[in-house]
Parts: sequence; structure tokens; C-alpha cells
Amino acid sequence: MSHRNLFIMMIVLVVIALILIASTVTAQATDPISLSVIQPLGNSLAAPAPGVTGAYTVYLPLVIRSTAGAATPTRTPTRTPTLTKTATRTPTKTATPTPTKTATRTPTKTATRTPTKTTTPATPTGPEGALFLNRTIKTASASAAVDAAGGFHLAYVKYGAMINGNQVYYAFCAATVDCGVSSNWGTVILIDRVWEVQLALTSAGHPRLLLYGPSPDWNTNFFKYAACDVNCTNSANWTIADVTTSAYLRNPVMDNAYFGRYFALDNLDRPRFLYQDTYTDAFFVYCDTACTSAASWWKYPINVAIFSDVYTYPTLTFTSLGQPRITAFMRGTDAKDYLTYITCDTLCNNLASWTYTALMERGSGHISFVLRLTSSGQPRLVFEQGTISPGPGNYLWYWWCNTGCTVGANWAGSSVGTQGQAEDANLALDVLNRPRIAFRSMSPDGLGYFWCDTNCESASATWLGGLVEPSSDLDVDWVILPWEGCSPTASYWYGGKRPSLALDTSGNVRIGYVASHLVEAFPSGCSIYEDKRAVRFVFFNKP
Repeated sequence: MSHRNLFIMMIVLVVIALILIASTVTAQATDPISLSVIQPLGNSLAAPAPGVTGAYTVYLPLVIRSTAGAATPTRTPTRTPTLTKTATRTPTKTATPTPTKTATRTPTKTATRTPTKTTTPATPTGPEGALFLNRTIKTASASAAVDAAGGFHLAYVKYGAMINGNQVYYAFCAATVDCGVSSNWGTVILIDRVWEVQLALTSAGHPRLLLYGPSPDWNTNFFKYAACDVNCTNSANWTIADVTTSAYLRNPVMDNAYFGRYFALDNLDRPRFLYQDTYTDAFFVYCDTACTSAASWWKYPINVAIFSDVYTYPTLTFTSLGQPRITAFMRGTDAKDYLTYITCDTLCNNLASWTYTALMERGSGHISFVLRLTSSGQPRLVFEQGTISPGPGNYLWYWWCNTGCTVGANWAGSSVGTQGQAEDANLALDVLNRPRIAFRSMSPDGLGYFWCDTNCESASATWLGGLVEPSSDLDVDWVILPWEGCSPTASYWYGGKRPSLALDTSGNVRIGYVASHLVEAFPSGCSIYEDKRAVRFVFFNKP
């Protein structure tokens, strides 16, 4: 073979080798938009579980924010400005991080978790005023807030079968008038087909609503965002945007039996919420500007395990730096469910950036929990644990952590009230970060309220409180006769359900809650039934 032919053959072999190498590298590469972690061959493309060591390369989408004097960049065309799920953003192949059980988190194994006696006077003060917001229809899903001027905002929905459409209502009462008089409230009806409403206020006191209900085809449920900045008792001043739909069809009866607090505004008043799309997909949804436009909303995958408990929903709030904080029930390595504190400080669109800290075992029966943050970002929790065995179940717990809160050993807690006394507890912190709790009092029945002023995050805390408005007050305020054809033996209200607690800047208490009216009727086959459900507003000055 001539030297010339040998040289040509060597060039051909080199070109073939380069082609093979390029194809191999391409086969191992990962789409940078997918947020997947590049791992060695033989491993699935999955986010590492918390605590797993090793080197990982993460590709994140490039987001450029304009600055003063700079040209506004255009969004990358690979990111569609809708919330349509794409395969590259689906977390179904992501390993589900599970909270690691900490032995000190189990209340039956540590003395600091033993229920403590709470001083409970029969009545803290009694309400200064109270009224039913609407006596013409059934209402539910009370969500309350107080602005800096003391004005009270309340949102609720028409409750019942989705026949003619369930409207959502927004009501406002100024601080300068008596909110115990119905004529001092301005009320507006927004849209139909709403099962649940959640209300939040901007720092300027402007209402923002997350609306949830069934889509017209009944195959999906929708999430809509509503905003108003001026004269909000006029429906013309509200703007409502379609945000997304969910293929995970929640039970509307359950929605009205448990809290929904998965919607919040961050430190810059930007709306965010969590939702489950399918059995295997969940998302963190957000908008930064122009949020009454559907094209302004975005989402990224979040651990679907935070929705694993079908009787509760995660709670969402934010630090003063805009960092999300979540509580949810998650399955531990021992196959038990734990109330879990979930945090992320940076790069939250990467599942590996989240931490999961198991706190306390979930019991059975009615369960609820609420997360709040102090002005310095320290977490405070109330947790209605339910029945556990073995152990002192059916207590209401107050939990706190001041530093290193992603470590379970840095958390502590104590019980509040007596066993089985409180249900549906809601927590608020006053301007001094002192805890206040509204709850459904089980015995005696009605609306209850606890508060603590000194040493609240210690074993020597003294909680005061008790019944604020007994259900018997509702029997006097609104007398309802049973349906014709039944032979009633009793007719009565149950009050204090699912209270939404808000404090004004002076610490005065404003509560919206749901009451149910029941009739016991025999022997016409009527038995016991709920013939009315109504939102009620109660207010009183701080104890």
C-alpha cells in the first residue's frame, strides 16, 4: 500500500472515531431545561434524596431580570408562558425525599412532650360583636384578614350542590364603624363555580384571592387569581385571571371540612401557591408581575409527597427574604406519617434544594396544623395531633424553633389546653410575636381562644383562654325551624368550625368561622341532618 493511501485511511479512521465520541456524549447529556441531575449511566435521572452525598451537576433555566437603563430581555422560547405540563418538567421520575424520623420528635418518648396543664378561664372576654354575614344562602370557606388601618376583609363561598353555580363573596368593613352591624359591611359577588377561596392582603391592604372550583367539563378543577386595588366592594374593580387546572379531582365535601392555606404572598406581595396536578405530580406556582394576566404565571415541580395525606393540605408562608416555608404530613422511614417542616433558601426549582424535618407523629381522627413565622423568620406551629397509640393523643400542641430549624433536635413543644378540648386550631402572632390561637371548642361547644404573653416558647409558658362564643348564642341569634314533614326533637347550631384568625396592629381579635345547624327529627326518616351552614364574624379587643 502506498504512503498516500495509508495516509487517507488514517484520516478516515480519525473522523469515524470523532463521530462515535460525539454521539456517546450526546446520548449522556441532559436537556438543561429539564432541571434533571446528571448522574452516571445506570442511574435514573432523579434528584438526590436529602442528605445523600456526592457530586452532582445541575442545569437551571436562565432567568434574566431587567435593570434600570437596560433593555428588557425576551424569555427563552423553550419556556412556554402557560402552565401546560411538559415532559421535561415532570417530577414523576424524581425520587421522593422522605423525612427522617428523629427520636426526640415523638411525644411519648420525651418528657418535654408530656401534655402540660393550661390555665383556662371559662371566658376570656366574650365577643364585643358577632353576626352572620349572609342569612339567605348556605355559606362556607371563611377566610379573614385585617389591614394596617384596622379594616376587616372576609371572603367566603356559597355552599351546596353546584347547580346554579356557587358564587364567591368578598366583604369589607372599615375600622371606623361597628362591624357587628350588617349594614356597615360592603359585599360583592365575583364569579360562580367556586368551592374554596383563600384571602391574602398586600402590604398596602389590597385583597388577593385564590379561587378553586370545578371546570365546566367536570374533568378538571381550576385555580383562578383575583385582585383589586381600589373600592373593592365594586365588582368592576376586580380582575380575575385563569391560572391553571388540575386533573387531581379533590373531594369538595372534604375541602369544606379542612383548612386550605396553600396560598400566600411573599415578601414582595407576589402570589404563590401549591397544588397537586395528578397522583404523581405537584407544583409550586408563582407570578412576579402583571399577575392578572394568565401569561404571567409559571410553575416548577415540587415533591408530590407533601400531598400524600388526603385529609389535609400543605401550608405555605414566606420569610422576610421571600424564602418558602411549608408544613405537611410526610411518610417517615418507619412507615409512619409525621408533621414535617419543609424549607428552601435558594434554587427552589431544584428538588434537591429542599430540606424535610420530621417533627411529630400524625394521629388518627380530625387533624389540623398551621405554620406562622416571627418577624425574624422563626417558625411557630399549632398542631392538632389526633389520637395516637400508645401516647397522650387528642392534644393541641404549640411548637417552636429559634435556630437551626432543619435539625429536629432544635425544635420543642408543649400542649395547650386539656385533652380533646380544641379542634380546627388557627394561629396568629401579634406585633410582639406572641402566639394567639382560635379554635373550635369541643366541650363546652363553640368558638374558643387561647393566648400567651410571657415565656411562651418554654416549659414555663402560661396559656390563658377558653370559650369565647358558645354555640347556644347562635341558637338565640338565628332560630331555624326544621323542614316540614319531620318531627323535630332538637334543633341547634354547632359553632367555631375552621376559624380564620386575624389581628389588628393593636392585637385586637377578628375571627371568621363556619357554623353548622343540625336538626334531630324522628320518626319520619329525617334522623339527624345539617339544614344550614353559615359564615359568622366575631370580634373583640385583646384580653
